[in-house]
Amino acid sequence: MDQHAHAQTLRTHWQPIARLDGVWEIRRVHGPLPLRAVAVQLQPGWVCIYSPVPHMGGEALQELSKLGAPVLLAPNAFHTLGLREHLRAFPDALVVASTKAAHRVERKTRLRIEPISALEEKASANVSVLQLPPLRSGEVWLSVRSADTCAWIVCDAFLNLPRAPSGVLGVIFKALGMGPGLSISSSFRWMLKNRKVYRDWLLARIAEDQPTTLVPSHGQIIQDPELPRLLERLVRERL
Repeated sequence: MDQHAHAQTLRTHWQPIARLDGVWEIRRVHGPLPLRAVAVQLQPGWVCIYSPVPHMGGEALQELSKLGAPVLLAPNAFHTLGLREHLRAFPDALVVASTKAAHRVERKTRLRIEPISALEEKASANVSVLQLPPLRSGEVWLSVRSADTCAWIVCDAFLNLPRAPSGVLGVIFKALGMGPGLSISSSFRWMLKNRKVYRDWLLARIAEDQPTTLVPSHGQIIQDPELPRLLERLVRERL
């Protein structure tokens, strides 16, 4: 697998993602898992922050302010840690989540959550919001087209961890199928209300979009022309 070369050190500033116009990343760590937030340019003056991460720091927030007015997307019901920090820095920012995730996000953060349509209205022509078949976590993805390629920005649906942690955590990661490498964890499979419906939708979406870049919230970015076939094989094996 020809994975895009990303150093595993933490990134303290927003960095452009190679071969993706108008897309940036920043990384933090929470417990044993690396976290990635992704900034995606929308219509002029707006930027979507997919899965805002905590402990950004003043410089990173200042950099973010130069990208546009933020739309803060909680990509599922559990990725909420950075929302309040970002809203303090950008009091007029919109906070959006899927209908399924909104209630838990609102309860956890005590923030006003706008429907996902508020993001869709501001999306540029090359950015699409992918609403998955019903999951207990209410996960949503972003699809970004750049030139003749397609990138998927995903949350917990796919992991690409370079290595498992040591000790007891490593045993747990292995038991849950959390890599190392490209994986679908058992914990995500538990979120599926109807595995067949999700599986069929995902296989059809892979065939339609032919994504060659995968930007997960947890782990390394993959940029590989063989990615559609890698994803299809993984889905057939794990779902």
